Amino acid sequence: MRLGDRVRVTAQLIHAATDRHLWAESYERDFRDILLLQSEIARQVADQIRLFLTPEEQAHLRVTRRVNPEAHELYLKARYFWNKRNEESVRKALSLFQRATH
Repeated sequence: MRLGDRVRVTAQLIHAATDRHLWAESYERDFRDILLLQSEIARQVADQIRLFLTPEEQAHLRVTRRVNPEAHELYLKARYFWNKRNEESVRKALSLFQRATH
């Protein structure tokens, strides 16, 4: 959920076979730190499912960078239109992708 320059994510682990709740956590961060938040959630989920991460995978999860919120939002909108797979939507997506990269 996004509210202004803040983003809130709630992650849950549910055992699919039994529908049993295993773990849940909520996170709230500045939207510019969305990639840092993704890495943090990935590490937490990995810890919870006791997934063994190689040193390379662990290093990959530690790499973070800040994002331009406006460019990220344009990118997400572009993906939305791209996935509609019709001519008008693809044109709109291309325009949004271009705006996001300039």
